[in-house]
Amino acid sequence: QSAPPTGPTLNSTWREKICHWSFNVIDHFDLSREVVAISLSLFDRYLATLRNRCNGSTALLASLTTLHIAIKVHEVRKVKLTTLANLSRGQFGARHIEEMEWKVLTALQWHIHPPTAMAFLSHLLLLLPPQVNDASKEEIYALSRYITELSVCDANFVEVSPSAVAFSAVLNTLEDRRYRRLISNSMRDQYLRAIAMHVGLRVEDAEVVGARPKLKRLLASSLG
Repeated sequence: QSAPPTGPTLNSTWREKICHWSFNVIDHFDLSREVVAISLSLFDRYLATLRNRCNGSTALLASLTTLHIAIKVHEVRKVKLTTLANLSRGQFGARHIEEMEWKVLTALQWHIHPPTAMAFLSHLLLLLPPQVNDASKEEIYALSRYITELSVCDANFVEVSPSAVAFSAVLNTLEDRRYRRLISNSMRDQYLRAIAMHVGLRVEDAEVVGARPKLKRLLASSLG
């Protein structure tokens, strides 16, 4: 019987800082931003096995490690372990990350391919009616993708299923006054029927109803 985890409970401010830092790292190395969503999923699930109790040092090491795992598994381009370790400014070496990697993989039972809202988004938009032109699809995708990226850093969405986040982002985009012109009401209704039939998501689902106003606030806040 191992001792229960000790230390303060990880607060949402720490998590948000870790998330923004992760996006900065990924952008610096010109990697896919979806890697951050994968890394944060691993991070959240690992911290849950510690009952979200850890100090800042452990949180930083865990975030470096989950980013390392996400890049290694989901990117063609690699980032050297020593390069990632250097980002801790001398706090950790490559060996520390390797040791933590084993702890994370064991705790998560090697379940390191989480579905992300970004992945669901791509699939959901394939169901847009064929009458919607490619330029409009690109615009809808761009804003919906931006909204899903905002959700990654917000602890309110840790417990929300990625498919519901993606669907909520699309619904908010389609209702945004700047984007309503891209798809007619009849095409929108056709699209929602297709989503309900093929994916099983509906506008009135509790998770969707709960997520949409939070995503609207996130978007408004990010745009100032």
